Amino acid sequence: MNERISKNGFFSRNFWLTLASIAMGLGIWAIHFIGMSAFRLPVSMEYNVSETILSVFPAVMSSYLAFYISNRINLTRLPQILAGMIMGIGIASMHYIGMSAMEMDIEYSYRPFIFVLSVLIAIIVSYVALYIFTSMQKFMGNFYVKLITSLLMGIAISSMHYTGMEAVVFYTDGTVLPVTQHGHHMNLRMLIIAVTIGIGVILGFSGLSSLLDRYVDYRLNHFDALTGLPNRRQFEKVLNASSPASMAVIHLHGLEKWNSRYGYEYGDEVIKVVSEILVSLKPSFGVIYRIEGNRFAILSEDGRDYEKLKTSLERITVILKKPLVIKEKKLGINMVCAVACSEENEQSDLFSNTMAVLQQSNIAYNHEVIEYDPKIHTFVFERNLIHDIDRAMDDDELYVLYQPKVCSNTKMIFGVEALLRWKHPVHGIISPGIFIPVLEENGKMHEVTDWLINHVCRQIMFWMNGGNEAFKVAINIPGSYFTSPQLMETLKQCIAKYEIESKYLELEIYRDKRNRSDRKCNQGSKCF
Repeated sequence: MNERISKNGFFSRNFWLTLASIAMGLGIWAIHFIGMSAFRLPVSMEYNVSETILSVFPAVMSSYLAFYISNRINLTRLPQILAGMIMGIGIASMHYIGMSAMEMDIEYSYRPFIFVLSVLIAIIVSYVALYIFTSMQKFMGNFYVKLITSLLMGIAISSMHYTGMEAVVFYTDGTVLPVTQHGHHMNLRMLIIAVTIGIGVILGFSGLSSLLDRYVDYRLNHFDALTGLPNRRQFEKVLNASSPASMAVIHLHGLEKWNSRYGYEYGDEVIKVVSEILVSLKPSFGVIYRIEGNRFAILSEDGRDYEKLKTSLERITVILKKPLVIKEKKLGINMVCAVACSEENEQSDLFSNTMAVLQQSNIAYNHEVIEYDPKIHTFVFERNLIHDIDRAMDDDELYVLYQPKVCSNTKMIFGVEALLRWKHPVHGIISPGIFIPVLEENGKMHEVTDWLINHVCRQIMFWMNGGNEAFKVAINIPGSYFTSPQLMETLKQCIAKYEIESKYLELEIYRDKRNRSDRKCNQGSKCF
């Protein structure tokens, strides 16, 4: 649960902080009362219920402080020592409040030296616990580290308990009572019920919240929050995993004027109404996605349904030709549908073909359904991408995502991979499977690779200057560029410019389009 504090999820970090504190507090509390059940006196003994319940709170609050402190960034030694003292006093308070909850016909007192020693042990144990959680946080993903840490914590807290018990002297009428192995009747029912219910509730909350976190994370990553439709990430996932037979992209034009006139809330309402129309009119065999703010896509797996898809698109254009009434305001939606069919071509071509239709310079947004024609559209789209790439590098339309590489055994990140992306002002997010082959064919990939190396080296410098751990970054390099003197010159210049070590760079060489006869080779890469 402590690990979940630093992760993003549906529940806030305070939720997991509280659960972790209750779990650890109950563990400390259970150690005390299970230890008490092993104690024997020749008298009957009961527990004051209210004081017994009260004794739980110091353990929980001290645990809360431990987790709160351990999850702070750049923790210094002084706050750590102070937190250890407070936590140790809290654990000792739990123990001695629990002792005062005992109701017997005899009296007891404490040996001062051993009493103080038990408190010191609690403080030292707490400080060690904080040190473990702060200094060894990155190793906590390892099961054996967790196991060893748990054993050390259990032994340490038990030592405090039994030292505290050694400090107690029981007596009656001035006579010290010997400890025997009989006569003590402690009712464990309350302890068993309390611990069982507490741990059960915590496990229930933890399990349910983990499932909810996963579901929410999946919804946020794969579905559009406004319309509830699958988003671009899921759209690209489907394209990479299968080969749709036909595709349609519906482009809504001129939504900016409604946003500027009535506000973005009204613009969101327009998108919601249009999405409901599309869902109601789409063919039953098609799946609809919201791939951009003003674009929707429909995928079909069966090429025989292509004519039905076009018929559905015609019905959609007819409906959207009519003015819509949204929040008592009448407006007209300008739109166009681009549709392409491909039974043999690769799935990446299908999307680029529909985008080529929308890129046509003389396109009019007058509710048409335009089919892809390779004689008209392909050259225009690719030519514009080549023309725009220089501006994209200058205006930071290109950007890099850093995908972690995680060790399957330790679950620790040992490096990242630099993934190049392009957010085009007209086409939106263009898939690398579309623009990289075009750049390769036209000899522009070397320049883009230089831009990528420079960007990665600068990011590594930012990580190091910010006091963060710098990971080794893997960069995809075209095979034709690997033997070029330009590559070595670029690497030397960037390493010197940003004052980083070359060990942080890893080159992954792939066969670019100009050096292969089969386009599918671009899907694989070889690391050297």
